[in-house]
Amino acid sequence: MGNGNLLGIKDVINSEDSRINYLRGLIRIAKCDNKKTADEEDYICKIAKIAGASYSELWKAEDDQADENTAEIYFGTKQEKLLFLMQALYLCWIDDEYSDAERKEIIAIGDELGITQFELDEVESWVKQGIDWMKAGAELLKLE
Repeated sequence: MGNGNLLGIKDVINSEDSRINYLRGLIRIAKCDNKKTADEEDYICKIAKIAGASYSELWKAEDDQADENTAEIYFGTKQEKLLFLMQALYLCWIDDEYSDAERKEIIAIGDELGITQFELDEVESWVKQGIDWMKAGAELLKLE
């Protein structure tokens, strides 16, 4: 880690399978409330670029979600799972609305990945604190 990438994504998500699952999961979150926004799409593309995903990997992840909104995702390590959940939760808040549909989908994915409710609550709290911190910084920049 420490190479300047967002949370060391490329260090953790470093195989084609991991990248496809990572993107598949983010697309699944973006679509779960039937309101995939331009901000969500931009964020997914940004994460794909940071992770070093090829266009074919992104297309495969999109195709996997085209027919089934709940395609399962798999990660080999706890680190991959938690990093994914951090980014997925950030994606949920990107439009300033963490909807009930998104919350239910996050819980379902957490269950699929074997993440405990305590761990999920901890990650959710950390992400929310980070978002609040960034908003506070943006407000400071508005001071004259």
